[in-house]
Amino acid sequence: MNRRKFIQIIGLGFIATLSSNLLTACGGSGSSASGSGDDTGSDWESYTVSGSGKTYTVEIDFNHSHSATALSVSTFASASASNSIQGTSLHDHTFSVSSTDVTTLNSVGGTVTIVASVNEGHPHNVRVTRTV
Repeated sequence: MNRRKFIQIIGLGFIATLSSNLLTACGGSGSSASGSGDDTGSDWESYTVSGSGKTYTVEIDFNHSHSATALSVSTFASASASNSIQGTSLHDHTFSVSSTDVTTLNSVGGTVTIVASVNEGHPHNVRVTRTV
């Protein structure tokens, strides 16, 4: 193996390790309205958002310090844009709730999955389910 090949292999190893750490680092728990976050140990971190007689489970995939703690029940009551899931992460992702999403979430059991904005080269899926 020559020097150039060795440096390429070491560089790729460093990039793979860095990428793995960014994607697998878990965020902590949080609260929103009268809810709290729970890292389920899976690829999705789950939060409960409740108030005004409604409860939603909000899940963020491949989470790394993002959270749903800034969200409230009113986030899902009407079409809205730029809802933040930054949490304690150094970068933000935002998502919009469409009027179709609102209609789906008006019924208990309604679930929508929304793709949040791309930042730092990746997006997150935000899955919302009306539970009460």
